[in-house]
Amino acid sequence: MANRKDNKGRVLKDGERQRKNGTYEFRWEENDKRKSVYAPTLKELREKESTIQRDTLDGIQTDGRTMTLNDMYERWLPLKTNLAESTYVNYKYMYESNVRHSLGKRKIANIKPTDIKKFYISLRDDGFAYSTIDNMHTVLYQIFKLALKDDYIRKNPCEDIMREIKQSADYEKPKGISLTTAERDAFMDFVANSRCYKHWHPIFTIFLYTGIRIGELAALRPENIDFDNGYINITHSLSYRKKKVGKCGYIYGPTKTPTSERYIPMLPNVKQAFLDIQKMQADKNLKCKMSINGFDDFVILNKNGNPVHQRLFNLAIARISDKYNKEAEKAAKEKGEEFLPLPKFTCHSFRHTFATEYYASTNDIKSLQTVLGHSDIETTMNIYVDSQKKAILASFSKFAEKQNIK
Repeated sequence: MANRKDNKGRVLKDGERQRKNGTYEFRWEENDKRKSVYAPTLKELREKESTIQRDTLDGIQTDGRTMTLNDMYERWLPLKTNLAESTYVNYKYMYESNVRHSLGKRKIANIKPTDIKKFYISLRDDGFAYSTIDNMHTVLYQIFKLALKDDYIRKNPCEDIMREIKQSADYEKPKGISLTTAERDAFMDFVANSRCYKHWHPIFTIFLYTGIRIGELAALRPENIDFDNGYINITHSLSYRKKKVGKCGYIYGPTKTPTSERYIPMLPNVKQAFLDIQKMQADKNLKCKMSINGFDDFVILNKNGNPVHQRLFNLAIARISDKYNKEAEKAAKEKGEEFLPLPKFTCHSFRHTFATEYYASTNDIKSLQTVLGHSDIETTMNIYVDSQKKAILASFSKFAEKQNIK
């Protein structure tokens, strides 16, 4: 068979051909499918051929050169069947809102580590918290991990990028705010003696002396509270957010992680708090009016008889703290005393406060991990480090006072 040539007399290799418009095409078969690439010059075509041959030898699927990040995301998302619905919805929302119409349109084989880093920096510059960027990184890392596993790319471009971001000068790891004993007592005394807010006292008591998460408390049903043996059985979580299908709504499902399923002993004040909640609801003839996944007997309800959610708790804390600070500041001025305001904090701060106080009282980090339902001891150890810092600062203050240092 005579060698084929292009219009410049150059011999064409197997699979190569010059098209009528003067451009070049290379054809080959992969996975029993015929594929083609095109180039304006023979030199560029052969550069592409070289890449194709190298990919073929290394087992890399050439579809990676045409597949976009959005295409890979569509393959990845249906595989996440093991995620809690709330986590699934959160991952989907983050990708659809921030990736699909920008980085998502890019070919996965052309996305480099520098592209990922620039994307994270752009999110930071747009005001995203590092914790949110970290969650975004989790999603992208898993998508590229699947592409790597399926031989569409050679390397995960997300590898080590978040570590580099965290090493930047302005990075601060998000930390939960822990109330001091004085702040906790001041807040709780104010709530207990407030005609307007005292109905919150039992709920805040449960948070402060169990370390329970918001969603875990919201998901409690009578079968989860054992008054006879004195413990709370954490089995589910309830949140209010955008669902897989439709608008926002309640999502009732498994706990955050398998280790989050646990038993929490009830101290006498916690047991009494649950009894007080039962009595307040009975006095108002308040019963759960909403069925979620077939359950309509949730313990913690709002004034309308619906399960509670995070926003309600945090709004209440903000209003109560603001009211306390205004009254405490006025009283301090009248007495000529120093005013010490409550810091801004959220419901999750009660969990962090419990953890700090528990460790300070027991010095038992392992049991604290179990009580909090942490899957990783490092998460619990962060609380240990924080409490140690506070203890050292307090000790230095006492040292300075004894040394008459001002």
